Amino acid sequence: MKRQKTSGYIKVLSLSTCIIALYITTQLFTFSSTPTPTIDNTPTFKNNYSIFSLKIPDSIHFANEKVPIEKHWVRESLDRELLVNTYWQSQTVLFIKRCNRYFPIIEPILKEQGIPDDFKYLAVIESG
Repeated sequence: MKRQKTSGYIKVLSLSTCIIALYITTQLFTFSSTPTPTIDNTPTFKNNYSIFSLKIPDSIHFANEKVPIEKHWVRESLDRELLVNTYWQSQTVLFIKRCNRYFPIIEPILKEQGIPDDFKYLAVIESG
């Protein structure tokens, strides 16, 4: 019985990690002011392009709950999701397009039902 309870907790935590990673990734890309590379600046782009891990904040809250990122396995899961969603750019662009289309529909419903706004990211992840 205890094993099932722990398994359910891990599934919920994994889903939460995915949601948080998507949230952070969409925030990074939605407000980016980096110009799109063109044929004229392609060499500059290639010379300056680098891959790195994103900095994980010291504390994160999701749906008004503190995420236990002090636990190594939670931090590693979040780091993995951030890397996947940051560098799988085609999927990230699709997520952002869906956000812009569906968030105006979802947000008022969540507010009306008294559900934290963070849950709008669950719809994007589940539809992905």
